[in-house]
Amino acid sequence: SNIGFALGMASLVVIEAGGAMVMLSGAYGWLFSPGVRVYLAGNALLPAGWLLFTSVFARADRKAVLSRQYPALLVVSAISLLFALMILLEGLMPGFVFMAQQWPGLAGKESVVVLGPAGHYMYIYILLGLVLNLVHLENTLRNSSGLKRWHVKYLIFGVGAILGFFV
Repeated sequence: SNIGFALGMASLVVIEAGGAMVMLSGAYGWLFSPGVRVYLAGNALLPAGWLLFTSVFARADRKAVLSRQYPALLVVSAISLLFALMILLEGLMPGFVFMAQQWPGLAGKESVVVLGPAGHYMYIYILLGLVLNLVHLENTLRNSSGLKRWHVKYLIFGVGAILGFFV
């Protein structure tokens, strides 16, 4: 569970680093900043980063749970890495994940990121992955009782709030 927590927090670090890169790139150069790609890649890694933690946290037999969840962990990790690589290697397929466009009503002063076809699927995947993580957290809290529930409650609420924010 510690490794899963570290991976989940690392995905949040990547998201925040991308946001900082965008903020430091200036008012009009943000769209072509590498920070946009880093931010989107961090979002793609979010479900896989937290799935290991939410699957095994506060469970009695972690090895049995991990062996049952192993195929799901592999699939979610592979999909997350695929989307992250598609974002970071956007030059190979321009416009497939996102494209830069001028906002029509602002006379060329502002730009926006418009999702391409893969970007739509990526955010559907992120939404489903985060909901799956929230279900795992809810099952963990529901199946705990007594003193163990008091020990895990606030951590589950904190991680649940982070995942709920991204939903």
